[in-house]
Amino acid sequence: MAYSNRLFGRRIKTARLLAGLTQKDLALRAGGFPYQVICLVERGRQGVSAERVAHLADALDVSADWLLGLSEARARAGTHPWQGRAVGQGGRRRGAEAPPPRAT
Repeated sequence: MAYSNRLFGRRIKTARLLAGLTQKDLALRAGGFPYQVICLVERGRQGVSAERVAHLADALDVSADWLLGLSEARARAGTHPWQGRAVGQGGRRRGAEAPPPRAT
């Protein structure tokens, strides 16, 4: 799948709505740029720099590849689905069950 501003904008909006964020909330979380940029991006009328893509992906907790249309996998690499957080960020919570063993 090739990159397009329209697809990127739709995915930003989808992820933002699923996260329960307003355009202003997302703009603040992603580095404090003007929320009007989010509006233009969601409409497919403006692209963003690679740095902003990374900030948006982090703020929305999705992969940059998914936002760019390079992958259909929305989750970021290194995230355990059973745990909901990235590898190396605190390990298991106290009292949480161990993850199921991986098949080799």
